[in-house]
Parts: sequence; structure tokens; C-alpha cells
Amino acid sequence: ETMDKEFISLLYIYDSKTCEDLSKFSRQNGFILRKCDDFKNACDQAKLRHPDLVIIESDMDKIQMDEKSIKELGKTEFNFKPAVFLSLSRYPQSEKRLNLMCLGYDDFLIRPFSIKEVKKKIKVYCQCKDSSQKILIRDIKLKKTFEYLNKFKDELKETKTELFEERTTLNN
Repeated sequence: ETMDKEFISLLYIYDSKTCEDLSKFSRQNGFILRKCDDFKNACDQAKLRHPDLVIIESDMDKIQMDEKSIKELGKTEFNFKPAVFLSLSRYPQSEKRLNLMCLGYDDFLIRPFSIKEVKKKIKVYCQCKDSSQKILIRDIKLKKTFEYLNKFKDELKETKTELFEERTTLNN
């Protein structure tokens, strides 16, 4: 439900002969849409925009051409990796789906698809991203806490040494 109130940053990659109506990815529907009609430029756009979701529109015959893009996208360093969906005109066979998932596609959208379907599928990936962000923040806080703890231990050790020296002086 919180997903409906937040904007989903979307990078939609397609060739110039796209058949999907991109107007459904409007702000009113909860999306911040960036379009990219050049597969060579797609990774740079993804690095620049840090989207929550990347949808790559393709056809079963053309997937081989898009494999280079998805491999390059998979090698890209992101703080939090975006979900990558492949938009197809028909559902691939089991073996092909497995190969595509191994390449780096997280899920599939079969055209025509609805906004509700996209939001339902992206929800899981956004929850993973939120969890990763919370873990990172917790780890940073934990590291800082240990730094303070070590600092206090050093100060305590120093104070104990000074007290021991003072006690020795007093005893003499």
C-alpha cells in the first residue's frame, strides 16, 4: 500500500520502433519516467539516474542483441541495484527464461501489461532495496559505535595507567 504513495523511478529502454504506450508511466500513476531509445547509452543512463526499475523492451528474436546491454548493466556498480524487467510480446520457454534470469533479468512483463502488474512485481524488489538501505545504515551506526567504544577503552586504559602511577606515587 505504501508503494502507491511513493514514486517509482523508472528507466524504460526500447528501440525507436516501440509499441508500448509509455504515457501510462506518468506521475499521476506514481512513476518518474526516463526514456532511453539507445541500447548503447542505457548503462550510462542507469548510472546517472539510479532508477528503482529498469524495463527493457525487446522481442524474442532480438533478445540476443539486448544481452550485451544486460551484461553491461549487471557489471555496473550501484549502491542499490535496480530491478530489471524484460518486456516481451510473448512469454519465453522455461529454458530461455532461466538463461535470461542468469543474464540478470529479474522478471518478465508480457505486453500489453498494466500499471498494477508493474507495481505488484516491483513491490518485492523495493522491499529488498529498503531492507538493504536499512542494513547499510545499521552497519554504519554499528561501525561508529565500535569506534566510540574503542576510543573510550583507550581513554579508560590511559586513565587507569595515570591512576596506577598516582597510587604508586602516593604509596611512596
